[in-house]
Formats: sequence, C-alpha cells, structure tokens
Amino acid sequence: MSKIIWMLMGLLVYGSVACSPPFEKMDSATVYIRCPKGYFGSGFLIDQGRHVVTNWHVAVKCVNKGTLKVIHQNGQKSSAGLRRYNEKKDLAILDLKTPFSGYSAPLVPNNLVQKMDDIWVNGYPGAAFGIGDRKTSLEPTLTRGIISRKVTENRVKMFQIDAAINPGNSGGPVFNELGIAGIATLKS
Repeated sequence: MSKIIWMLMGLLVYGSVACSPPFEKMDSATVYIRCPKGYFGSGFLIDQGRHVVTNWHVAVKCVNKGTLKVIHQNGQKSSAGLRRYNEKKDLAILDLKTPFSGYSAPLVPNNLVQKMDDIWVNGYPGAAFGIGDRKTSLEPTLTRGIISRKVTENRVKMFQIDAAINPGNSGGPVFNELGIAGIATLKS
C-alpha cells in the first residue's frame, strides 16, 4: 500500500491510498440539509464537525425560506448559519450552532482527481429519502461510478461523472479513494 502526502488549504493531510474508501466514514461525513417548505439537500462535514460544505443553490433557498437545519445520520441536529459562499462556484460553508461528532473527510486536490477514477456519490436524494423506518431514512444513499471527463467552464473546474444523482444529492460529497474529490452540483 503506497503512502501519499498532500497539502490543501494550508493543512497537511496524511493518508493511505486504498482501493475504496470506507463506506461507514463516507456516511458519517455526509449530512442532510432541510429547510422550511420542503426544500432539502446534502452536505458534508469539515473542520472537526464545526462546519458543513454544500451548494450555494441549496443554502440560498434555505436562507430565503427560513432556518437551515442540518441532520446527521446518527440523529444529531443543529441549526446552521451561512458563513461564506461563492455563487459562481456554487459553494457555501455553513456554521453549525452545535458541532457534530461525524467524520471530516480529507479534501482531495484537483491534480489527484483524474479521468476514469472510481467515485462514490453520497447524499439524500428525494426519491429515496423517507422510505422505510427512521433509521433507514437517515442513512445516506450511495451510488458508484467513474469520472467521465474533466471540464472547465467560466474558469470553474468540474468533472462529469456517470454515477446516478438526483434532486437532494445537491451539495453532497463525491468521494474518490483519497477522500472528497468534489461536490454534487448539477445534473444534465
């Protein structure tokens, strides 16, 4: 098993390269974002569970309709406020009022995300959320695929994947074997 060291956002992260990430950790890193009037999305924990990353289009709809609520699969709940956002990149960082004890997965630099990489998308798509008992409904849905191509549009780096995503996956993490390689943003 090879070792790799990478630098991201001023933090040194050290980890092992494996065939696939541990699915329990992927689930533990993923959160459900709910706002009033039935709008929802997904996100993931960073900074030891003190913040959540999601899409701007998820956060702005929640902020415009009232209070953002974040729910973890283990039952933890917290209201959240908008800390920072980048509308052009469709990214938002939320402050959790009560930090979560879930897993904060490492973020993977763009140069370690390649065409044909295996990826896993985790989140709370509307079609699957709420089906079954309470324990099942809080469990994120995981789909698998590959990176089909890398694209840059309006100086925003993106990649196209073949894993299934649906409304509600927006803002959820896209993992590769090293950690979070991206964020589910749009479906064509």
